[in-house]
Amino acid sequence: MLQRRVLYLPPSEPLRAADVHAAGLEFWPGQASFRGLLAQPDGPARATVLVFHGNASSALARSYYAAALGRLGLRVILAEYPGYAGRPGTPTEAALIADGVATLARISEDFAEPVIVWGESLGAAVAAGVVAQATVPVQAAVLVTPWASLARMVARTLPVVPAALVRRDRYDSTAYLAAFDGPIAVVIAGRDEVIPPDEGRRLYDALATRKRLWWFDEASHNSWPAHPAAPWWNEVVSFVLEAPPARPAGSGTATDAP
Repeated sequence: MLQRRVLYLPPSEPLRAADVHAAGLEFWPGQASFRGLLAQPDGPARATVLVFHGNASSALARSYYAAALGRLGLRVILAEYPGYAGRPGTPTEAALIADGVATLARISEDFAEPVIVWGESLGAAVAAGVVAQATVPVQAAVLVTPWASLARMVARTLPVVPAALVRRDRYDSTAYLAAFDGPIAVVIAGRDEVIPPDEGRRLYDALATRKRLWWFDEASHNSWPAHPAAPWWNEVVSFVLEAPPARPAGSGTATDAP
């Protein structure tokens, strides 16, 4: 379908072990059936961060998350999508979220520490869906350059695009996060040329849980301050680790925090 050919732009080549190891990463849980790439901190992990990348990227291309978060004592798993970088499957909204939920459950089996679900661009919407459907506790969510709803964003910013093109994969992040009761950090690029900044703001304003916003006025979609030494990394991590983990969606009615 045309929407999916435009929305999902997976790398055509499978990952090479030499490239993964050169980046200081390892296949997880194993190379033959990997779900993502793992980076361990030097000492005991404070938490595990599960990172979902954008539509035209890959887990390996987001290795800077491992550098930035590892220095803060966090274990990082860079999730790879079905149909990307040699993983079997076809990327769709349902497939990416279901796979992410399974990855989250596997993390809870392998590691005892709290889990932070983190997403960038398309990955922010995947992260929102994973949080909504999680079967295990999620400590917090971090959303970088997110939208509130893909279908509404396209209708508002690209009115010439037929509505049918976004009928299947709608990625309604606002709806996905409506019942989440853990802390949410939102990072917005003030000059984002791909996802309008007010989309991220619309999502942030709709959140009913404890939340905090980082807004970088001069940043574009791919130029937000990703340097590992940038102070906002530590600010975000400190914020999201302050609260107890949120309950899985199936564990009862969430209570909104102030």
